[in-house]
Amino acid sequence: MSELRQAAQVARLWLDPVLAIDVPSQELGVLGRGTWLYRTLPRWQSTVEPVAKYMAGAIGEAIAAQLGQMDENPLPMPGDPAAMMERFGGTMFGVQFGHAIGSLAREVAGTTDLSLPLGPDGAPALVAANVEDLISSHQLDAPAARIFLAAREIAHAALFAAHPWLGRALFSAIEDYARGITLDLDALDEMVRDLDLSDPKALQARRPEEMFVFTRRASQERALEELATTLALVEAWVDHVTTKALEGKLPQLEAMREVLRRRRATGSPAEQMLAGTVGIELRPRRVREALAWWESVLATEGVTGREAKWDHPDLLPSAEVLSGRPQAPRPEAAEDEALSDVEIPADFDAELEKLLSGEGQQSAPREDGQGGLREEDELDGTDDGTDDDGTDPDPGNRPA
Repeated sequence: MSELRQAAQVARLWLDPVLAIDVPSQELGVLGRGTWLYRTLPRWQSTVEPVAKYMAGAIGEAIAAQLGQMDENPLPMPGDPAAMMERFGGTMFGVQFGHAIGSLAREVAGTTDLSLPLGPDGAPALVAANVEDLISSHQLDAPAARIFLAAREIAHAALFAAHPWLGRALFSAIEDYARGITLDLDALDEMVRDLDLSDPKALQARRPEEMFVFTRRASQERALEELATTLALVEAWVDHVTTKALEGKLPQLEAMREVLRRRRATGSPAEQMLAGTVGIELRPRRVREALAWWESVLATEGVTGREAKWDHPDLLPSAEVLSGRPQAPRPEAAEDEALSDVEIPADFDAELEKLLSGEGQQSAPREDGQGGLREEDELDGTDDGTDDDGTDPDPGNRPA
């Protein structure tokens, strides 16, 4: 515990010169796995609740339909069968999702590994047992790894504290995505058909990806793209600033970054379920593109300009900008369509020069006395200075 807090003090000192935002001064929290689960549970509940309600109904209906097809030895069902099946469906999903969160509690180093502020108060915290497991399983330099992981956790906390809209926007996007999620009902019927409903152990043995197959509408895909892009920008910014802070100071820095990249690329079953159910996914390629973008922002706009990109979501790049794919123009007003019909001369500069020098004035259209254009035969040099009715439009200026 004391080793992690000492590592956090060093990480704060090294992060401060490379950031244009305040480094959190709170003492690093050192958590057990159970404490991590307890502290992050309110976030999971609000995120998963819309999914759980939908899943309870969908799974309950599938089970009820399957039971209705049993002609022999039907199961006794006291009370309201539909309500019971809905509760059973909710229990199925709850067991699987609870298993996924419990697995995360044994894997994550801190409260921000998913690039989300999962802690209740935004204070940085690490899970001591998981940090030590990560160090031993990859033969990392222990003091360096503690500083590295503490720096990442503190950088996350600094970003979310400096820009409160970011955490709210991420969770709002996750909840919106989760609220519109749908199951592949054919796959669900197939799963229920093969499930022994009288054997609870068989239910627990099922892997989440075997039980739930999700479908996405076009709007869901767009929401998922935006969410994945923002998560990648957060993760890449943290990687970027911690690398700037620790470069040349820690041994095995690149090795530790590579360990996290590989974990992100493979993804545990728990992370895969989160990606499928609530869209929480760190895509390695998107993170690499975001990292390159932050490097370019630092090179052109400096530290202050880099941090200013978080001031408003409109200042952050889209997935197309990160990947370098051009976006097709989308006309948004009638004026845009009208302008598209205007022909620009091939040699615009030459035409402009003619206009400014007065060249071609004799053949240019002129107004008549009433604000209209004169007929072409009036522009052949025979104009007598009178209107069509024979009257002089301006006799006061005619010489006597």
